[in-house]
Amino acid sequence: MAYPAACILLVIKHAPYIPLCPLYLLTRVECPFCGLSRSIGHLLIGELQRSWQLNVFALPFLLFLLISALIMVRKYITHTG
Repeated sequence: MAYPAACILLVIKHAPYIPLCPLYLLTRVECPFCGLSRSIGHLLIGELQRSWQLNVFALPFLLFLLISALIMVRKYITHTG
């Protein structure tokens, strides 16, 4: 589990380009999640202030994903065990 996480952090830390929002590219209007990828990337490497500046939804979204994954793993373990 630690190896994939380390790889993701390495890519985020050194990635020269993160894709832009398709909605913004087409309409020049930022959706509520514009900057979410960059914000989560900064959050994962510990740059909390920069993450918050890019998108305030990053931390709640990341927590939601983590809790959802934990619930899915728990259900899988209880049904197969």
